[in-house]
Amino acid sequence: MPRLLKRAISSDQVPRHELEGEIAVLKKQLREETELRAAYQERCSTLEEELAALQTHDVQKPEVGSSEVEPNGVAVEAVALKQHKAAEREAKRETVILRQQLVDLKRSISTSTRIESQVTDSTFAQEMEFLHHELQNWVVINFRRAKADVSASRLSVFLKDLPPSAYPETLEKLYESIESSSKLAVYQATVMTCLLDVFAERFLYGIKNEYPWYMQVCEAAKKLPDIFNTVSYNKWRSVSFDQVRQCQAIEADIDLSAAQLADRICGILCTVTEIEENDARNSSLTGIVRRAIGLAHLFRVQRPQYEFALPLPGTPFDSSSMEDAEADNQFQAGTIRCSTWPTVTKIGDEQGDNLHLRSIVIKARVVCVFP
Repeated sequence: MPRLLKRAISSDQVPRHELEGEIAVLKKQLREETELRAAYQERCSTLEEELAALQTHDVQKPEVGSSEVEPNGVAVEAVALKQHKAAEREAKRETVILRQQLVDLKRSISTSTRIESQVTDSTFAQEMEFLHHELQNWVVINFRRAKADVSASRLSVFLKDLPPSAYPETLEKLYESIESSSKLAVYQATVMTCLLDVFAERFLYGIKNEYPWYMQVCEAAKKLPDIFNTVSYNKWRSVSFDQVRQCQAIEADIDLSAAQLADRICGILCTVTEIEENDARNSSLTGIVRRAIGLAHLFRVQRPQYEFALPLPGTPFDSSSMEDAEADNQFQAGTIRCSTWPTVTKIGDEQGDNLHLRSIVIKARVVCVFP
């Protein structure tokens, strides 16, 4: 609240002309914010139209068929097919870029009209969807030509060298019987198994414990639930960790943590696929992991609490919290082959109260096997 208005509430000694001046400033700020919001919304609508047009164009694009090729036109067909695939790749790339621009713009609209860093569930769903597609594309680009067979001896050595936090039991189940048709899903599940640490961290992932001020905040977060009521605690947690999240001092720590986790993931995949590591692959994954950490931090500064769960291989399929990659199998009784994305569950209401309330914000993405 502006300083003069605070004085006006507590005292009647503030001159009228000063109050009027303060109110005029506030009206101007409100008008500017309204204009900014309108501009953002107009740009958002334009991007949505461009995205819809691009997707429609991609769907309506004619396939290259044999009827279009002369009997002796094998070379012509090959050139046309190559051009078609190149155009399709470019269209998909532009779609991804437009989606990211749309997400960024909607985030700008949200942050420009909110005082706190509170984010809607629909925005979280969009952000997670984009991150899921990024990881999927990264796996396809880098490991689509990898061999699907993993020898038992190589897998045994690989699992023995993993740290406990790398979930060796889960990874062992993933690679027990890998097939060509499911290898990319298994590789993506491997990435997500390691990346789950980022989202499951109780506080803010990637910050070193050597900062006394951060350790004090974490210690307070452990003790204050016994002192504050639920709403007061979640408000304190939201505000306090949001201030830490925006602190420039932690940026180097976050970058280092992202690079280390990306190196570990690349090391795992390169070991099981026998593909040589390279800096470009690691660098591109580091950028994705860095964005995942930022998104995980944003989840942690909300007043409601969020839980992340990755269904384990062999568990029964549950349509209430999972989506099968094969749309035709949504109502069949199958078991989980692998999970490429976690279930995100919201606990409590928007104020961080009523913790008995639980709602699925994002369903897990799974691949099932059927009897």
